[in-house]
Amino acid sequence: MRREPDREPRQPGSRATGNPLVHADGVSKWYGQVSGLNNVTVSIPPGITGLLGPNGAGKSTFMKLMTGQLKPSQGTIRVLGEPIWGNPQLCLRASASARSRTPSTTA
Repeated sequence: MRREPDREPRQPGSRATGNPLVHADGVSKWYGQVSGLNNVTVSIPPGITGLLGPNGAGKSTFMKLMTGQLKPSQGTIRVLGEPIWGNPQLCLRASASARSRTPSTTA
């Protein structure tokens, strides 16, 4: 049985405090004259977060921006407190961290 670390209880609807894993500030992405994402500002805390929206809402574009696969047309994205675009060491570090938390599917 896994024991969860001691934490102070949070109020329903409250967000975790501390440094966000991802922080986007005024991020926009255009594909020619088509807007893929428009002026998004969000902080994503540690833990599980879902990204929901209808087709064309910008979910995939946001994921590609916060993983460093796309460069924002405007604004900034920081992952673990560092800019993600043009930061291959951070991309590798984040990728390795994610792989270490993924359970093995081999028997």
